[in-house]
Amino acid sequence: VSCEASGRFTAFSLLCQLRPCNALDTVSNYSSEKIEDTCAGAVFGDACTASCADDYNNAAGSGIQAIKCDAAQDTMSHGGYWEEISSNYHLPKGPSCVGRPCGSAGKPDAN
Repeated sequence: VSCEASGRFTAFSLLCQLRPCNALDTVSNYSSEKIEDTCAGAVFGDACTASCADDYNNAAGSGIQAIKCDAAQDTMSHGGYWEEISSNYHLPKGPSCVGRPCGSAGKPDAN
């Protein structure tokens, strides 16, 4: 924006965009190849999920974790995400994924 000789300001336009969250795998508790998520490209207000990848089970028992992109300055230390637990939001902990034993989930047994 600048002031013209006529005393008027030049035209300008504002472009507002929702603030993005970081990739979830940049958050330490989610940086394992054992974890899959749907958070790619998440921006403020988006909901996404994280779960254990194929061949892994969540040791805590829950399958899919609901996560919300907040992208506020105070949440960027954990990628901008909150984890939803019983309709309340908490700092994201990530699933505790452990390998499935042989023979489970349709996999052939070693015998």
